[in-house]
Amino acid sequence: MPGPAKSQLKLTDEGIARTALEVLAHQGVAGLSFRRVGTELRTSHMAVHRYCGSFEGMLDLCADYLAEQLPEVDPQLPWSSATELMYTALYETMAEHWGLIALMRGRPWRGPNMIRRFSEPMVAASLAAGLNAQKVVECHRELYVFAVGCALTHEMFGPTDALEAVDEGDFPAMASLHDIQTQPDQSDKDRFLRGIRTLITSWDPQAGTRKPPGPRPNTPRRSSHRAS
Repeated sequence: MPGPAKSQLKLTDEGIARTALEVLAHQGVAGLSFRRVGTELRTSHMAVHRYCGSFEGMLDLCADYLAEQLPEVDPQLPWSSATELMYTALYETMAEHWGLIALMRGRPWRGPNMIRRFSEPMVAASLAAGLNAQKVVECHRELYVFAVGCALTHEMFGPTDALEAVDEGDFPAMASLHDIQTQPDQSDKDRFLRGIRTLITSWDPQAGTRKPPGPRPNTPRRSSHRAS
């Protein structure tokens, strides 16, 4: 029996997200397109484009599909424990789907599933733990940016051909790292956990107040362009 005609297929958030993530997993960031997703769903690329609104819209569907799978954390846990569990789960999800994170170029996940499964519980727990609204925003922005950075960084430190080629006369500090090896018993996740625990402790209201930052040197102001 022939399959349904392209025009008869009903597109859904989940269907597009799952298909796009499969394309990313098998063909990499260069392989993801409306045309490829449309082919896999047996519909036209224009139908997918109209449904998503933009390429960024399709990426947002992928992110929110993944966010729905984040675990629920016991609200009775101490703030530091709950925060570590949630950000570890987020990091693991992002690291597994690093191609999506790279294509999103740092844009935060803000879909309804992300708000329901992650943002709302984390904000509520932070306020209950004693952080004021301003500190909640600063704290979770810092933790989120760290998780994104770690998800995109994989075994990128240690000896490389480029480091071996560094001229000791021109770059003595870098040349001194020739024989330094990263600790073989530490995985990317181990390094993430060490860093996230340090950051969480620095914000934990029960672990003492956060030390105020030291004075910054006067530097020329840079112009910044923020997406609206």
